Amino acid sequence: HRWTRPGADELRSRPMHAPTPAALLALMFLVGTTGCFIDRSGNRSLDAGPRDSGARQDGGRDGGRDGGMVPIDAGSDAGFDAGIDAGPPIECDTTTCPAPAACVSGVCEFDCVGSSCLSAVTCPPGLPCRVLCGAFECPGIDCLSATSCEIHCDANDACPGDIACAGSSCTVSCGARACQGTIDCTADSCDIDCAGGDACADPVSCTNTAGTCSLTCAGNDSCGDDVSCDAGTCNIDCATRACTGTTRCTASSACDVTCRGGDACTGAVRCDATTCTVGCLGNDACKGTVECVARECDIECRTRGCVGALACTGSDRCGVACVGDGACGSTVRSEAPLSDVACTGNDSCVGVLTCRGARCDMRCLVRACGAAVDCTGVGDCNLACVGADSCVGLLSCTGSQCIDCIGAGACPAGTSPGCTHSIAECP
Repeated sequence: HRWTRPGADELRSRPMHAPTPAALLALMFLVGTTGCFIDRSGNRSLDAGPRDSGARQDGGRDGGRDGGMVPIDAGSDAGFDAGIDAGPPIECDTTTCPAPAACVSGVCEFDCVGSSCLSAVTCPPGLPCRVLCGAFECPGIDCLSATSCEIHCDANDACPGDIACAGSSCTVSCGARACQGTIDCTADSCDIDCAGGDACADPVSCTNTAGTCSLTCAGNDSCGDDVSCDAGTCNIDCATRACTGTTRCTASSACDVTCRGGDACTGAVRCDATTCTVGCLGNDACKGTVECVARECDIECRTRGCVGALACTGSDRCGVACVGDGACGSTVRSEAPLSDVACTGNDSCVGVLTCRGARCDMRCLVRACGAAVDCTGVGDCNLACVGADSCVGLLSCTGSQCIDCIGAGACPAGTSPGCTHSIAECP
């Protein structure tokens, strides 16, 4: 008997039967598994989500004629391709993180405490890495290929070799006499902590020119060599007798250098960034020279804080505040176009004050400025000597400079001719 296709009238006349539960489940499964199918040509089956407001409402019928596909925008195909190109993230397992390391909550961890790592530690690529080091246990650490780094050197001579790290972030902590090699961080975010006497014996540096860096030195000779930061934003903090080498900051954006406590920064401090702030807070906090060549400079010296010379060179604006007795114990020189120098406290500025630039404003309070003030060769130099013996040295000026002597004995007898009129009368 030959089978023939039933006609439409015959189909309509046949009784309808309710689908069984199993049939309904099968249908739901079929729709769920096909509703999100994306064709490589840029089409998707069924209607997997809301269409554009401008899409044709009959797109499903047209799509049925073309093979059941509804067009979608090109961005979906690009995302699909990107997902294929990126590949799945690397998972931490015994293959990607081989012994002696082990996976701990998705981190490849080298636990060298109590079991010496006989050779330098090299973190595997594509995974976050953590290194734990006890005494004499990590001869060197290479964390340049990891996605992030966490390094702990917490015992004497725990890390006698060099440490290098990169990735999205890197934290390095060194206890007393723990890190004897160089430390160099090139991660997007660097946090290096040298806590304890002789914690970091060799140079410590950040060289992530677009990232952030925090360098902390706390403890006698905790940073026994040069400390440098060449990042987007830098923060260098040296506590009492902590930084014995040169402290250098060349941030592309902002740099904050703080020498807090006696002998905090015994070497030179140099700051070269868009904006620089240098604080010498404590007796002999900055024993060496302090030089700022940034576009915007602010230097503050508290009581007996600055022993060496202060200089602003190559900057657009320079502010120097010598606050407290003996705050600035050497010369102060500014070559910035705009300068503001304030000396407040007995012998707060004992060295020569020299100002070069388009405009310089200086203030010396009672017994503050004990040496000469040189404003020769500049545009406008306005000096206010306020109180007895506020300016005891020779005051030199040329051009349209003004010296305001306020109070008996404020200015010495050797003041240059024509320079003793009030600042209020200056143009």
